[in-house]
Amino acid sequence: MFELKLTVPGILPRVERDQSKYDPELDNFGSVLRDICEDLETAGVEFVARVCSEMYWPVTVRTDLLVVIEQLGDTLASLAQEQVGKLEFYEQGIEQVVLLIPRNGELLVQCSDLITGTTSQTESISMSRELVLKELTDLADDFLRASRACCEQLTSHPWFVEWATGLQQQVEKLRRPNLSSAQQ
Repeated sequence: MFELKLTVPGILPRVERDQSKYDPELDNFGSVLRDICEDLETAGVEFVARVCSEMYWPVTVRTDLLVVIEQLGDTLASLAQEQVGKLEFYEQGIEQVVLLIPRNGELLVQCSDLITGTTSQTESISMSRELVLKELTDLADDFLRASRACCEQLTSHPWFVEWATGLQQQVEKLRRPNLSSAQQ
């Protein structure tokens, strides 16, 4: 099982925040993402995660989605290059690392404890590459759409715009086959 989804209410309230409060010496795009995730959770957005198991992980938008969404662009870039993608869930006692390992046209989804010990276990499942990529790209799309609907002022901050543009480019790269190789 590999499920990473947002559940967004039909009517998402708009939250207004002052984007000028960010200090270039103390903050970065992660500060903007943190505030967006707080506002999304307050607005009723939920994050759903279950990986390598039928059991849902106890995740939140404010903490766990923030952690995952910050890593998502790099994960998608790695998978686009047929390299191992990684998502670390390092908050709230979940403390799992999810590796997405390309193998024979599929992805081996591997979950293991972030902090290994004598009772650590690794769970693995082989899944369709397309299914995993769809889940990840849909998560990116849903996050960007909900963020823009709920937090218009924050999503117009230059740090967010730059980050979101890069994330959207990774999504598009994975959704469209490489045109140059198709033309050869």
